[in-house]
Amino acid sequence: MKRLFIKISADRLQEHDSVLVPSKGGKWFDDLPDYEEMALTFTNPRSLKMHNKFMAMVRFAFDHWESPEEYKGLKVKKDFRTFRTDMVIMAGYYDIVASFGSSQVKKVAHSISFENMKQEVFYDLYNSVKDVLWDGVFSRIETYTRHDFENTIAQLNQF
Repeated sequence: MKRLFIKISADRLQEHDSVLVPSKGGKWFDDLPDYEEMALTFTNPRSLKMHNKFMAMVRFAFDHWESPEEYKGLKVKKDFRTFRTDMVIMAGYYDIVASFGSSQVKKVAHSISFENMKQEVFYDLYNSVKDVLWDGVFSRIETYTRHDFENTIAQLNQF
């Protein structure tokens, strides 16, 4: 982490000749004390476009997935967050963790948040999840080909 001593004004930060300006308004700067030391973390953000592409692809698959309606007499709820997490795990992006109070372990999906996954890893995850979605959802549609699937995914991402 890079630490800077910076001068804070109402709507911008100054460090020698460089000026850092808030990306969306400057209101939150008003609450910061003047001439205080602050720690800033600079990151190279992951592509929002790629993230949206991933979410659109998973949402499309979720909408076409036929989940069981009942389990042991109980109604099954179809849940997008669980589906997305399961796709990440099935793509191989998970940790094995111990459960409290038992000797059991379970798979926990890696976080896809911008802070927790680098762009290169996310790109690999995207391609792995795409393969999982083809194998688990779309290859089961009799009239649907892998070519159809690839074209559909490409069209989804033209928003």
